[in-house]
Amino acid sequence: MPPTRTSPDAAARPRGGFRGRGGVPTAWAARFEAAAAADGLSPAVPGPSSPPGVAAPAATLDERFGVVAVAFLVWASVILVALAQSFTAPKYRQFITDEVPLSRLASLTNSGVSGLLLVLLIVLAVRRLPHLPNDRYGALLALLLPWFWQVGRDQFVGTHLKTGGLVYPLLVFVFWALRPPVRHLAFLGYLVAFTAVVSIAMGLLTPSRGILLHVAGDAVTPDKQILPWGILIGPLSDGNPLGQFLALGAPAVLLIPRRWVRLLGLAAVAFAVLWTSNRSSLIALFVGAALVLALRRLPSPPRRYLVATAVGACLVLMAYLPFTVASDGEFTNRGYIWRMSLEHWREHVWTGLGSQWYSRSAQYADAIGSTAYHGHNQVVQALVLGGVINAVLLLFMVVTLTRVAARWAAEYRVWTPAALMIMVVISSCFEVTMSIVKLSALLPVVLLPMIWFTFGSAGEDERTDERSPGRGRTTGPPAPWLASPTWVVEQRTGGADGPDVTDEDLWEDGGWRANSARRVGAR
Repeated sequence: MPPTRTSPDAAARPRGGFRGRGGVPTAWAARFEAAAAADGLSPAVPGPSSPPGVAAPAATLDERFGVVAVAFLVWASVILVALAQSFTAPKYRQFITDEVPLSRLASLTNSGVSGLLLVLLIVLAVRRLPHLPNDRYGALLALLLPWFWQVGRDQFVGTHLKTGGLVYPLLVFVFWALRPPVRHLAFLGYLVAFTAVVSIAMGLLTPSRGILLHVAGDAVTPDKQILPWGILIGPLSDGNPLGQFLALGAPAVLLIPRRWVRLLGLAAVAFAVLWTSNRSSLIALFVGAALVLALRRLPSPPRRYLVATAVGACLVLMAYLPFTVASDGEFTNRGYIWRMSLEHWREHVWTGLGSQWYSRSAQYADAIGSTAYHGHNQVVQALVLGGVINAVLLLFMVVTLTRVAARWAAEYRVWTPAALMIMVVISSCFEVTMSIVKLSALLPVVLLPMIWFTFGSAGEDERTDERSPGRGRTTGPPAPWLASPTWVVEQRTGGADGPDVTDEDLWEDGGWRANSARRVGAR
């Protein structure tokens, strides 16, 4: 790692742990802010520099609690509801023609969690309306355009938006307005690790609920089975969605601060994914781990190029596969689903067939398959649901997300966004990971963290949010919740080697590293 270059007044700063409200003494904080204002530190959030003007005040403590509550409710809307259904209704392998209604408990849980989530998002959005930020409009537009196109297209042909379809745009707006610290994504990491442990326990202790079974009660044993105990499905209905959920949630587990909890969580996730026999998720885990190891050994400029090149190559592969399969049986019969889906798409090349097409196709005699809940490829899904226009808008969104992930890796040495992006694209070669209008089980581990690292900050300031033209804001102490010591990231614009802030700054045993306020990349 390149040596850290410090400013002249760095020696005057305290070397030990911080004390006082929020972890920083008042006198020290005043000196820090004065020095920062004199030196003009760059933004603590990746993205375009902030324009001149009066900045919005930092999010209040209850708003930060609200963001974490949103993360919990998004997770609960998938896993908690699935757990209630698993133990209160028959559970067996389902096909697209099967109608399996929610049990009374699962229905009440779903209604309660969904209602609370929508109410909380609306309250947070309304409270923040008088204090909206004045930057990041490009990223905001990139993330919302696919939703507006799909909803507008559906409304034009008489398909009305369901209440759950409002969750995604509200999430985007709330996170854009509040800028929650990315380190709080560790909370989602705990939830993913907990899901892995619960899934393994269900497979071992209640195999009739946690293992994929036929209606007759015997275990489904496909050729792809890896472990001899069947296909693990945990609280979900199939091994593929569980494998995707856990694999794509692994980057959030990387942010868990205590090393032994993090390692145990990753081990549980890896074992559970192996038990699901979901090969695309196993490949995604391997590629994500390889990318993180490579990024850790590179200086700043090559890190940016590596992220962009790796994600771009996987995007090309994702678009290439469905148009070049040689037979219907390739990739576990995905060849047939791709061919039939693309044939139907060619009926409406530019505008597609609508967000409900796959769920409605089973009503007809020429249904494309009993297990074709979706296109089993993100490009196929985008084309079928919204046509070429939808595919272009999603590409714009993915490029924007990749640029932000590359900046997190290059300037802040935070690998989670880059790992998530490449794992999502790899998984999208054979599954659908980004469902924007019709929400899927992957919302907590794909779209939620993507939105979070796009608009989240590298640090927080409970007192001020001072901005200057072309510079951005300085960061102060974080709120004394979820992490008692302080992680403060500072970075100058145009530093030659990038900041000296690594994952180890987040992963010190005992919590966030206390003595982590630094002045780096000084010219």
